[in-house]
Amino acid sequence: MRRILLLLFAVCLAIACLALAGERVRGIVRNTAILSAAATSIALPIGLVVAVVLVKTDALGRRWLLAGFGVLLFMPLYLHVAGWQAALGVAGWWTLPPETGLTQPWIDGWRGAIWIHALAAIPWVVWIIAAGLNGAPAAPEEEASLSAAPWQVLRQITLPAATPAIAVATLWVLVSVATEMTVTDFFQVRTFAEEVYTQAAAGGFPTDNPEEDYAPWRPFVRASGLIGGVGLLATIACLALALGHPWLTQASGSCSRAPWQWKLGRGRAFATAVPSGILALVAGLPLASLVHQAGVGSTRVGENWQRFWSFRKLVSELTRSLDFYSRELWQTLWLGLAVATAATAIGLLAAWHLRSRSSPPLGLLTLFALAMATPGPLLGIAAIHLLNHPAGSFWYPLTVAYDQTLLAPWLVQTVRFTPVAAILLAAGFASVPANLMEAAKSDGAGWVARLVWIALPIAWPMVVVAWLVTLALSAGEVAATLLVLPPGTPTLAIRLFGLLHYGADDQVAAVSIVLLAAVSLLAAVAVGLGGNRRKKGPAMDRTLAKSPN
Repeated sequence: MRRILLLLFAVCLAIACLALAGERVRGIVRNTAILSAAATSIALPIGLVVAVVLVKTDALGRRWLLAGFGVLLFMPLYLHVAGWQAALGVAGWWTLPPETGLTQPWIDGWRGAIWIHALAAIPWVVWIIAAGLNGAPAAPEEEASLSAAPWQVLRQITLPAATPAIAVATLWVLVSVATEMTVTDFFQVRTFAEEVYTQAAAGGFPTDNPEEDYAPWRPFVRASGLIGGVGLLATIACLALALGHPWLTQASGSCSRAPWQWKLGRGRAFATAVPSGILALVAGLPLASLVHQAGVGSTRVGENWQRFWSFRKLVSELTRSLDFYSRELWQTLWLGLAVATAATAIGLLAAWHLRSRSSPPLGLLTLFALAMATPGPLLGIAAIHLLNHPAGSFWYPLTVAYDQTLLAPWLVQTVRFTPVAAILLAAGFASVPANLMEAAKSDGAGWVARLVWIALPIAWPMVVVAWLVTLALSAGEVAATLLVLPPGTPTLAIRLFGLLHYGADDQVAAVSIVLLAAVSLLAAVAVGLGGNRRKKGPAMDRTLAKSPN
């Protein structure tokens, strides 16, 4: 009943936000909704099938394939753009020749934006639904399998049990697509986040009646479109967090019984080919295109120039990019270390608060929703107004820090990634046995003692995971950092974002490979630690269950 009331409240609030937004912003929100819905309609069914195969069947290499999708969670959107531009963009290796009469590349406009957003969302759908499937009780499936075919068990028991996970995955993809402007900026698709990037710096969105005198309410009315659009996205994000809150408070990853699986027999090879093919499409083809583009050179044959591919040219470009962009790499590293440390520390306290609450703390979830749903450029605009003050002002020292340090990029990235760290840490704390926490509480241990002496020794791998994840996300962040980076050396992500607007040439492809390798290494360590935590959870629960105390 509470979920129904929450859903009705969210719908009413979304309608109110749309009414507040005004006609102009409603048109932009309509474009955003079309883009988000189209990307979701592609990513959701594909991700659902992959998650079911990897969790509920005995397909070959399930753990490795799931880890591969986990690494892709942290691949920045502009690297997806770089890979597909290298394949099907203006200068791609598979670009149609002029004699075909087609002047537009396949990756362009709405088609390119929808395609890249959909492929980038598939790993998120896979992992969210896989988490829901792993946390579902195995007993109903095992009982049903005694009298029904495996496909009937999936249809009647497994998928209905995974409905909350499917709903959370849907809402997550809708919000993540709607708040990003990286892809739409490349393909000139007008969405809400893109409009924020181009219009919010001018003082807000134009209203329907700009000449009307609103007296003291003028600033609020002028920003009403902005407020309505952000409110709509934050409502959707808050609904997703509220639906997913039970996963963060229940020890779903520590069930002592192994989940039910469909024994495929001869169909294992075919089932394995499905997630393998999707993984190759999402990651393999763009990476191969970048490798091909970085190794392409040209030589003169007679009076003509002929293109060729050389491994030596590839190694040369990679080495040159490491040397040429070394300052950008160090800038990215220092900023990422500061963001990861701050986001993990704040997220640790927020996660412990989530763990200690049986009902969703709406205040904290609302703050998380605003941080996740506010478009990156708007966070940058807010940081500028907060830190940039005229000379002689009491707050002028903030301006000095704003102009000469990484304070503003650190601030916007910490705000943006703290909810991610908190969600990961809350999931880690959910593996701490409840009876152990109750015993410590009855012995007089306070919340600090329970956190330091019980929770952290058990869930420390997830703390490392959260730190590595936020470091990887910081290395690829563009939308919020672009407006607030001080003069001087930019981060590697900002440098690459600018270069990509001129096409994915060999230099861009080489630096994309370097950044992708760094992010993938961090993500692989995080996924590995998370997998070890999940494997230790059942063993610990079985040990505690056998204990006489």
